[in-house]
Formats: sequence, C-alpha cells, structure tokens
Amino acid sequence: MFKRILWLHPVASRSLIVLLALAFVLGGCSGRAKKIGEIETMTGLGEAFHVLESAIEDSIFPGAQVALVRDNNMVIYRGFGRQTYNKKSPDISTRTIYDLASVTKVVATTLTAMRLWEQGKLDLDAPVYRYLPDFRGAQKDSVTLRHLFTHSAGLHWWVDLWNKAETKDEALAFIHELPLDYAPGDSMIYSDLGLILIGEILEKVTGRQIDQLAAELVFSPLGMTDTQFNPSKTNLTRIAPTERGGSMNRGLIHGDVHDENTHFLSGVSTHAGLFSTVEDLAALARVLINGGEFGSVRLFSEGTLKYWTTHQNLPEGSNRALGWLTPSSENSSAGDYFSSSSFGHTGFTGTSIWVDPERKIAVVLLTNRVHPTRKRGGMHQVRRDFHNAIMKALFGDRVPS
Repeated sequence: MFKRILWLHPVASRSLIVLLALAFVLGGCSGRAKKIGEIETMTGLGEAFHVLESAIEDSIFPGAQVALVRDNNMVIYRGFGRQTYNKKSPDISTRTIYDLASVTKVVATTLTAMRLWEQGKLDLDAPVYRYLPDFRGAQKDSVTLRHLFTHSAGLHWWVDLWNKAETKDEALAFIHELPLDYAPGDSMIYSDLGLILIGEILEKVTGRQIDQLAAELVFSPLGMTDTQFNPSKTNLTRIAPTERGGSMNRGLIHGDVHDENTHFLSGVSTHAGLFSTVEDLAALARVLINGGEFGSVRLFSEGTLKYWTTHQNLPEGSNRALGWLTPSSENSSAGDYFSSSSFGHTGFTGTSIWVDPERKIAVVLLTNRVHPTRKRGGMHQVRRDFHNAIMKALFGDRVPS
C-alpha cells in the first residue's frame, strides 16, 4: 500500500533536514536518477520547515505534522513540536492522531458521496425533499444536493444544536424547520447545517451512517487504519488534545471531537468528527493526484474526480467545487502557487489538505492550533507561508504563478 519513504525526527537540525532531503532526492523512491535542477530545489524545504518552527515558537500551535507527495515517487513525512506546550508532552511523530474538524467534509463525506454518485445512487440536481420529505416549503422546494455541496442552499451557517434539541432526530427536525437565509443559488455562505443534511441524505440512501460508509468505501480500501470517528481510547497517548473548556465547558478535550455539534451527535457527523494522521492522508492524496486510482486501488474514475473538484460557479464567482474548496484568486490558504485545477479543504482545529493534480503535488498539514484555546490567531498566514515555501522549494525560480 502506501510506504513511508522518509521520516525526520522533530529535533533534527535544519542542516540535517536539508542533507536528508537531498539524499532522498538523489536516491528517489523509484530508483530513477534525479536532475541537478530538481536536487537544488529541495534545499528550500528548510524554509518551509522554518515556517512551522516559528509558528510553534509564537504559540500559534504546539505541534504539527506535514506530508508532501510529489510525482508518485517522493513522499516526506515530518513531525514538529509536541502535543501540548508542556515540555514533558510527547513529541509529534508521523503517527500522532489529529482531530481533522472540517476536513471531515471532504475526506469522509464528499469522497463517500462521490462513490455513491458514480454508482448512480445520488442525483445532484434532485430537490432535497425527494430524499428528505420534511424539508419543504417556499424556497426550500428548490434546494438541490448541488446547492448543499456548494454551500449555496441558503441554509443558516451554524446553530448550537445542543441547546436547541435533546436528540439527533430533534436536531434534524430543527434544521428542517429553519427558514432559509437567502434564495438558493444567490450566495455562498459556508454552512455546517447543509453538510449535516447531506449526512441525513446519505443515511436515507444507504441505511448507514457516515462512519460506516466512509470506512467501507474510502478508508479500508486505502489501508487508512488510523482514520476514524470516535477514536479508541487505547490510542489516547497518540492523540493531540485540542481545546480546554470550549463552548460546552468540557475540560481538556482529548480523544473526543472538538466540534460541539458533532459531540452532541455522539461524535459522528458529516461536517466534523474525523481523526487521522498525515500517513493516512498521504495515502489518500496519492490516489487523488492520480485521477482516483493508484496501483490496484480504484476509488472512482478520473472523470468523476474532475467533475467534483471543478468549481461550480454557483453562485457566480464562488470558488467552491462540489464539497471541495478550490484556490481563491487572492489570499488563499493554499498560498499563491497551486494551479487553478487544485482542490482541498481546511479545518477549524488547524488542519488542511491541498492537492494539485496538474503538477501531481499534495500537501497535508495537521496541527492543533485550538490548544489550549481557539482565541490565538495566525493560522491562515502560516498556511499561506508554508504552502508558498513548499512550492518555491519544489520549483525554485521556475515557481508557477
């Protein structure tokens, strides 16, 4: 399956990092010789690593994981810092498990929906009420699955469901009854509630929740054994904690989902709740940069992947694809150099995945930037600086614009 090619210990010096990166490129995981120009570009990885080291020093997050996949013959894994700011806290390794937050929306929900769509089990242009008969009335009748996946349905962005309902069924009924904030297709407003409705639809179609569906259709085929909802407490020492307290005053959130609504929904939802590692997500990225298949594993066709990851222009000017985010023209979290065909997503806890199929590059960055509090800012600029440094390291003076 997906083999670890290089792991650099967090305490390694920057000079050693560069030497090891050079040695890796000289050898290459495919055994092919590398051109001098390619070798020279790798020396810039130290700058990308410095971005993360500086963020740790500035207390933007206590630790981070990174995976870089390129051309199917180069993968670099690395851990930085610790799970917490306590000097006795475990170092971050490539097996540390992170709460992905909204990266769940693509890694679990969208990929599962893509497989079901390819099987003919979902109609993106069908009205939502065809699947959820209680979601009706006025403008709701014209809301489609395409609207939900592009965050253009008009649904309110977020509600504290744990204060509005006592059960999952009551929470879903509450969402059904909420009036729309705007006409479907008129605006793009990022909505967790829309993703929750997608989860209800997937369950109606298959009879199973997203944790079971994603495990069967995505994680198991790729050997993603550390990717799961409600991770086992036997792995607690490997899980990076998130916030202390939070909106529900739960004390230190460690091994439990950070997102409050997902916590209320017993840890399983289509908008948040997934935990994973860079090793698992790099295995997924390798499939995504190869059109939906790699080796003996085929998740979906190249046509399906392209269709779902192309921005829908719904509404006009939106950079949303179906479930996926594409790079915005200005101030994108992907930085300035990912191609227009790229796709990815970010998570509130400080996580992200970006895939550039045109250049066959994927970058995964996992942090727990909400530890011990969500109030510390700076994560967006770290993402931009890190991705820009990666691209400059790979392309040097030939970095694409």
